[in-house]
Amino acid sequence: MLPHGKTYEAIRDAFRWRIPDRYNIGVDCCDRWADGQGRPALLHLHADGRLDRISFDTLKSESNRLANVLRAHGIRPGDRVGILLPQVPEAATAHLAIYKLGAIAVPLFQLFQEQALTFRLLDSGPRPW
Repeated sequence: MLPHGKTYEAIRDAFRWRIPDRYNIGVDCCDRWADGQGRPALLHLHADGRLDRISFDTLKSESNRLANVLRAHGIRPGDRVGILLPQVPEAATAHLAIYKLGAIAVPLFQLFQEQALTFRLLDSGPRPW
């Protein structure tokens, strides 16, 4: 919430970022909403018309499992991890898992040509498996 003030300058000068000592966006965006009640997180409409309802509980469980696999393969905080998936629930799971580890997700897209993928992978410096 912005502080009160009569002028832009007064508001700007009174503003302070509230930055917690510890913060994890994966936990904040997913785990805090997983309460065992099956609260809906994602709706995935398949090309054939089927609709999947994915809960925060499921996202938490699956992203934790993937985070454990990534950790077992040596991924550590600050590592870059490329994600080459279409817009499916598994892409959200991958992002959450990477964030929970404190690693950095590097989104890649299927429409990129080989040169564009190569550039992004080399420029971002992801950890090789």
